[in-house]
Amino acid sequence: MNDRIFTPHSRKFSIGVLGGPKINRLLDREAKHYGGRSIEQIEIDVRKDLVRRNLDSQVQVKFFSTDEENEFLEALTTWKVDAWILNPASWTHDNARIASAVANLKKPFVEVHLSNIFAREEHRKTSLTAQHATAFISGWKGAGYQMAVDGLIAGRSTGA
Repeated sequence: MNDRIFTPHSRKFSIGVLGGPKINRLLDREAKHYGGRSIEQIEIDVRKDLVRRNLDSQVQVKFFSTDEENEFLEALTTWKVDAWILNPASWTHDNARIASAVANLKKPFVEVHLSNIFAREEHRKTSLTAQHATAFISGWKGAGYQMAVDGLIAGRSTGA
């Protein structure tokens, strides 16, 4: 795969990465579901991979995690980005405000879940937001974020 997918004169492709409740406390959660790594460690890995592939001058990622619904919604509605990676966490399953905001996004987004939500408790198997997503990744722990970045970059280069 040719990682040099952008023209030298194009502006940076910006990706907003938003995490919902408890994403900022992953080390306190079950490693078998959440991978045993913090969101900060996942962010470092994503950034290092962009540098390794010489994409850091072409792709910008901005991470933010919050337990506060209003902060999540504010970021979702005010950030000026080209695409999103969203992990609404527990809001995925039951939050109509988050689902409504996601339904109104005008940018592509990938919904990411660290655990395989379909192999968990029954209430976790429903996503109110996934139907609006460009793609859905579940169960790959922190690697899911890198997969989402790669997918959004590939989608940009192909117009998908």
